[in-house]
Amino acid sequence: MRPRIICHMISSIDGRLLVERWTPPASGTDPTIVHETYDRLAARFMADGWVVGRKSMEGYEGDAKGRARIPGTIPDDLRAPHVADRRGRDVAVAVDPHGRLHYGRDDAGGDHIVAVLGEQVADEYLAEL
Repeated sequence: MRPRIICHMISSIDGRLLVERWTPPASGTDPTIVHETYDRLAARFMADGWVVGRKSMEGYEGDAKGRARIPGTIPDDLRAPHVADRRGRDVAVAVDPHGRLHYGRDDAGGDHIVAVLGEQVADEYLAEL
């Protein structure tokens, strides 16, 4: 079955992607209306996951932020494809070509993280994942 791709995104009129940088809504407007409307529409798509870049995924980094947790020994097959059991959860795909995100867990908001990485990512980073 071929996947169906839907591009559902939002930005401010001036092109700012980070919500913290948006101009506040007009006086008397519910400040949560944008997020609620976005989430309500997204739920209607009944998608199995979502895709974001590294900067957007930073908000989901875990307690390992900024430091690697490397196991005692690094397995030989780190560069072999790894397919984890998502246990029926939706997927949260993070495009992180340089391997800068440190999750500390396998989920982002309850959705199973899938990391799309570049070939240059260090073996130590792969071992951390």
